[in-house]
Amino acid sequence: MLNVKHRHAVFTIPEELRNYFYKKRELLKELQDAIYGVISHYYKKKVKGNNEVGLIAVVHTFGSDLKWNPHIHALFTEGGIDKNNKWFKTLSHIPYQYLRKSWQKLVLDIIKTNFKDRETQKQEEKF
Repeated sequence: MLNVKHRHAVFTIPEELRNYFYKKRELLKELQDAIYGVISHYYKKKVKGNNEVGLIAVVHTFGSDLKWNPHIHALFTEGGIDKNNKWFKTLSHIPYQYLRKSWQKLVLDIIKTNFKDRETQKQEEKF
């Protein structure tokens, strides 16, 4: 276990889109995997080379009111392992706007891939 600095972020699904993940709960795994895509892509873009960031993502399917509210809590390191298995620390901040837009795109991609109907198009217009 490495004693490293980390960040915590919560990735949520807008209320209008939650029903898609209720209908197909197996897509919750795709949401969890999408978090790694968002974080690792930023690191690879900012830190040139083949580096791996540490990340733990946990899916919660309800909010404090116990209603259906899928969201993902993510803990990710402020650095990572390079190709020589050496620890690097370079990032202490990932811009909110990047996280938000990247997450929105991946959520909509998951929905588009798994729901190809008119209802999907209507919901995307609201998002």
